[in-house]
Amino acid sequence: MKRTSFILLLAITSNTLMAQVDMYDITTHENVNINKNVNQNIHVGGAIYENKTITTIDYGALAEANANMQRLQFEQQQYADEKQRRIALEMAANPIKAYEYGHDLQITAYDRKIANDYGFKKFSYTYRIPHKDFFYRTGNERLENISSNGITTEIIIFSPYYNMYNVELLSKPDLSIIKEDTINEHLTADDTPIYVYKKALIKSTVFGYPGYKLTMIWEDDYQYCITDNYTSIFHTENGISFYVKVRTFGNKNEVTFEQLEGRRYYLRPLIEKVISTAHLDSGYKVCKTKKSGKDNRL
Repeated sequence: MKRTSFILLLAITSNTLMAQVDMYDITTHENVNINKNVNQNIHVGGAIYENKTITTIDYGALAEANANMQRLQFEQQQYADEKQRRIALEMAANPIKAYEYGHDLQITAYDRKIANDYGFKKFSYTYRIPHKDFFYRTGNERLENISSNGITTEIIIFSPYYNMYNVELLSKPDLSIIKEDTINEHLTADDTPIYVYKKALIKSTVFGYPGYKLTMIWEDDYQYCITDNYTSIFHTENGISFYVKVRTFGNKNEVTFEQLEGRRYYLRPLIEKVISTAHLDSGYKVCKTKKSGKDNRL
């Protein structure tokens, strides 16, 4: 199979991507009247989903509700002293404060073979981990937040990748293979069928470089999910690409799409600051261009 774009493939496939969907206007922060109707019974993996009608999303009210929910969650916790309690309540009111109270993490590829897999002879990158009351680290690349009402938000920060095979890099992700208002069977790593409601592409800053955020809102047999894929390219030599995946999801018997949107909107300033300020550290060295071969992650 001809590889035309590392960025495109990353934006569409990964082990953590199960699909994508949205019933809301995701490019505006204002109240929107969407009157989005699904005028059919939706069959995904043998299950039948009922017609859905969503009218207005009041983002301000949703953000306030999430702040109150977070405050109540923090008030129920035990703290070492009054200062820690004050910090927690401050973050609940303004999640961006969790960035300020967080700490930097540097990931270094000490093993040369691992570095080579990403197109480098050596490299390291750094990103900010928000305060542990908001996100905790479950691995080198994954941060997780779970709300009191069962919504999980995960940030997956992939290692930078140098384009050592010098394949064509698209200037922006290609949305044509994602079909709205229908079942998509080949968007997931295991080809699990999912129903995609909406897709959207807007500009964003990723690892300090101008890039894009590809949003897809979807459901499968078990979950509702909003996935935001952030990509950018540092145009040096063959190009270095950056990729971050953010998923907001919950079980269908516990949450609604509106609740997902509220949580996503509440945490977005914090998440996008983490993504925009992540960076490839200086002192990296790239591999020589290879005329044949294959990126073993694809």
